[in-house]
Amino acid sequence: MNKLSFLILIIYFCQINSYAQKVKNDSLAIRETVADYIEGWYSGDTARIKMSLHSDLAKRGVLASRDGKGVDLVMSSYSEMIDWTGKNPNLIKENKVLKSDLKITIIEIGVNIANVKCVSNEYIDYLQLARINNQWKILNAIWEFNYQEIMKMNK
Repeated sequence: MNKLSFLILIIYFCQINSYAQKVKNDSLAIRETVADYIEGWYSGDTARIKMSLHSDLAKRGVLASRDGKGVDLVMSSYSEMIDWTGKNPNLIKENKVLKSDLKITIIEIGVNIANVKCVSNEYIDYLQLARINNQWKILNAIWEFNYQEIMKMNK
């Protein structure tokens, strides 16, 4: 192998290694952001949930309508989420919600965007994150009740 081919090969492997490290770092940061969101919610910790949300958050819940004939959309903003979180009891501290019951699954990571599924016994959230000023923030969320878990608990 000539020297130029060898040099190109080394540069190629260095770039792959660098990209793999970047994805690993992003994955950890994204998980941390989503953990701040869901654990902040269940612990009533407004500081943690503030760190996780973008100020232009658009959050929508898709819920069965009261008459059972369709769905209702419930919309929430950044300030509403902060306010509601502050009114929550610390269910994690009271052992009513276990951190081990909170599941975070990264669906995809792009350069500056990511999709994540977050599941608790009560909720299923699909979260869209954006890297803004080198920090991952939840920009969009759509959620519904975790009907399967709720039905299990009511049996």
